[in-house]
Amino acid sequence: LMYNPGVFGPFMEYWVTSKLEMGFTPREQELIILRMGFHYNCNYVWKHHYPLAKEYGASDAELEAVTKRPLPQVFSERETALLMLTDEMVDHRTIRDESWARYGGQLKKAELVDLVTIVSQYVFFSLLNNSIQIEIEEPLKEIPGL
Repeated sequence: LMYNPGVFGPFMEYWVTSKLEMGFTPREQELIILRMGFHYNCNYVWKHHYPLAKEYGASDAELEAVTKRPLPQVFSERETALLMLTDEMVDHRTIRDESWARYGGQLKKAELVDLVTIVSQYVFFSLLNNSIQIEIEEPLKEIPGL
């Protein structure tokens, strides 16, 4: 993105601002991001966000669970809803009515938009990193990968 400064600046401003304004806790955001890294087999995303998830309280069991299908029952009801709705968007490119009915009640309306936003951001970021094969920085190579 830095090769195209006209895109990079506005993109980074949107990216950072939107994450700061979302209705999710940092822990919730990191769990969603790790789930996206898992779905897209993106070690770049995984290795950058794994330590952040730990910093925000994710246990080793929870970090392992993020990489499992079906999702193990180690998360709160709200976190489970966020991760299951994330799965819906990846698997079906939408959220089906039955999933909205089952999990949507865990979120405020603005948070539903936030979830679509963060999932969309990490579809882009995972595909970008995988496609142009961004090298993982040396200090992050020691972090467990996918």
